[in-house]
This record gives sequence, C-alpha cells and structure tokens, in this order.
Amino acid sequence: MPHRERPFFYTTEFEKESLLLRAKATGHGKAEEVKQMFDVLTLIAKENNLTKLLINVEELTLDYSSEKMIDILYHIEQQHLDISIARIINQNEFKNDLIELFAEKHNLKIKNFTCEAPAIEWLNSQ
Repeated sequence: MPHRERPFFYTTEFEKESLLLRAKATGHGKAEEVKQMFDVLTLIAKENNLTKLLINVEELTLDYSSEKMIDILYHIEQQHLDISIARIINQNEFKNDLIELFAEKHNLKIKNFTCEAPAIEWLNSQ
C-alpha cells in the first residue's frame, strides 16, 4: 500500500487581550503554500494589532529545498514586521535550525522551541 502524504493545512486563532496569534500547520507544505500562510498570518496580525505569533509546526514537513526556504525568509524580512514569532518545532526537521540561524543573522524575531511554555515566556518578554 503506497504512503499518502497529508496535504498542507493550517488553523489560526487569536487572543486579543494578550496580542497573541496562534497557528498550527500540518502536512506536507510546499514553498508557495507556506509563503501564502505567512502572508495570511501577517495580515491577521496587522488587522488586529497583534505583536506575537505562536506557530506549531511539529507536524509540518517542509517539502521544498533550503534555497526556497531562504527565499521565504527574505520575503518575511522584507515585510518589516513588528511581530515576534515563536515556532514549536519537530527537532528531526533540520531546516528548523536553518530558519533560526537566518533569523539571528538578519535580526528577525524568530525563535524555535520544543514546547509551548518557554515559547510563550519568550514572546511575552519581547
């Protein structure tokens, strides 16, 4: 029986009182899908004056090259967002380390975590 890839899917909710936007992405994300998701998340954050994004990507497989991932990060950087992004990650996805390294190098407020409590603590300290 062939293995079936789960399609890319994400959900969002926001907590207006804490200025927090929560998102969860799952499945096999192609570069354009992930880029579009970040555009939507940015729009939601801007429209609601939210400054913190907690995104759970533990069940997301980045189904594209590291070069395309860097293109998405440059796209995020060019938006000049005033938002801190905490990512709950699967440590087995090596591209997560590249994302955090790029963020550090380009002064983006993006940080990886393996569980929610320290991610929320970091977001609240920003």
